[in-house]
Amino acid sequence: MKKLILVLAAALPFLFTGCKETKALDGEWKTVSLVQDGETHTNDEAFIGFENEMGGLKVYGNSGVNLFNGTIKLKNGTVKTDGFASTRMMGPEPEMTFEDKFLEILSYADSYELNDNILVIKSSSKNGEIKFQKK
Repeated sequence: MKKLILVLAAALPFLFTGCKETKALDGEWKTVSLVQDGETHTNDEAFIGFENEMGGLKVYGNSGVNLFNGTIKLKNGTVKTDGFASTRMMGPEPEMTFEDKFLEILSYADSYELNDNILVIKSSSKNGEIKFQKK
């Protein structure tokens, strides 16, 4: 029994560190810019939101024209996505192009940075990043 208590006491800081990391993301973040292959794109409608759920972090938002949702795992600056579902409406060409880039970077994200009210999600394989600001 003593060993179990010692193991649980030793594990508690690690459990709360993971929660603290994702708790800072709770809520909605508006898209400031998307940069891919050196080109900067913007869209006033796009945003991302995070909600802690048992066993993971729920992600939802607007990718420019359509709504999306899914789950994501964050740990020590790394990102792992479990895929996203999206509505399938059509929109004007510039918004659809932005949306394609937005979902591509998000789907292949591998790292992130969180500083104050700025979140940057990056995809090295897609040579892009999306910068968000807390709403």
